[in-house]
Amino acid sequence: MERYALALVLTIVIETGLACLLRRRTWRRLRVDVPLMNLLTHPLLHLGLARGLPLGLGELLVMAVECAIYRKVTGLSLKWALLLGIGLNVVTWGLGCLLYTSPSPRDHLSYLVCRL
Repeated sequence: MERYALALVLTIVIETGLACLLRRRTWRRLRVDVPLMNLLTHPLLHLGLARGLPLGLGELLVMAVECAIYRKVTGLSLKWALLLGIGLNVVTWGLGCLLYTSPSPRDHLSYLVCRL
């Protein structure tokens, strides 16, 4: 549970921060939409993984749902919806791979923080 909570919090913080930086004109909307979107898609992904859904397929489904949310709910252009929906998930997926290659995510997180 601790690992899941850390993954969820990091996903929300990183994706919200990057989305707001990349789309400064719509940051007020994104600061609400991105966390809510991740509170929907992140648990569904992990539920699917627990039931045998392959990670790659799960990530593709999350990207598709998040692109649709960026487009329809947040009102971004198709270009920006795709860029954020795919790009931010690639960033957080890569970070997740880095953090979870260790028995304890704190090992890598502490290392990264100390190196900054």
